[in-house]
Amino acid sequence: MTGSLRRSLQAEAVKVSTLPSLWLAALATVALESIVAKALDGTNSGVSDAQVLHSATAYALIGIIVLAVLAATSEFAGHQVERSLLAVPRRTPFIATKMAVFSGGFLATALLASFAGVLALTPGELALWRTGLACAVFLTTMAMFCAGVAFFVRDVVAALAICLVGLLVLPLVLRSLPGSEWLPSELGQHLVDLALRTASSGPHPLAAAAALLAWVATAWVLGIARLLNGPLR
Repeated sequence: MTGSLRRSLQAEAVKVSTLPSLWLAALATVALESIVAKALDGTNSGVSDAQVLHSATAYALIGIIVLAVLAATSEFAGHQVERSLLAVPRRTPFIATKMAVFSGGFLATALLASFAGVLALTPGELALWRTGLACAVFLTTMAMFCAGVAFFVRDVVAALAICLVGLLVLPLVLRSLPGSEWLPSELGQHLVDLALRTASSGPHPLAAAAALLAWVATAWVLGIARLLNGPLR
C-alpha cells in the first residue's frame, strides 16, 4: 500500500467516524438485533436459537440499510464531494478508499449486531456463533448493495425508499411469483440458509452467490460511472 493511499484511507475513515448519524444508525442496528432476538426467544419456545437469530437479522437489516444510505449520501451533502476531490483529485482512488472504508465499517457493525444477538440467546452453542457469522456476512452484503444504490442516486430519501422497498417490501409482495428468489435480499437469505443447512430448495449455491455479487457490482458500477462521467452534484 502506497503512502498516499494509506493517507486517503485514514482520512476517509476519520471523516466517516465523525458523522453522528452513522454512529446512531450503527448503534440502532446492534440494538435491534439484540432486543429482537431476546424478545423472539421469549415468545417462540419451540424454535431453535439459530432460527431466532436468523429472524432477528431481518430487523437489523432495517438499521444497516439506513447506515449504508447515510454513509454513501453524506458525501453529496453540501459541497463535501468537491472538498474530498480537492484532497484526492483522482476519482478512482477516491472511490476505492470509500469502498474499502464502507466495507470495513459495515462488516464491523454487522459482526457486532450478530454477536450481540448471539449473546442475547445461548452464547455457549458453537452452532449459534456460526449462524451469527453467516448473518453478519448477509448484513454486510446488503449494506454494500444499498451503499452502491445510494452512491448512484445521491439522495437520502430516494435511496432509502429504493432500498427499503427493494429489500423488504418486494420480497414479501412477490414471494409467490416465479423469479422472486433472485431478488437481492432473497438471495442473501437463501445463502444463509444454505450455510446453516436449512435450505430445502432454491437456486444453486454458486448461482445464488454469483447473482448476489452481480446485484452489488451493478449498483456500484452505476454509481462509479456517474461519478466518473457526470457532474458532481
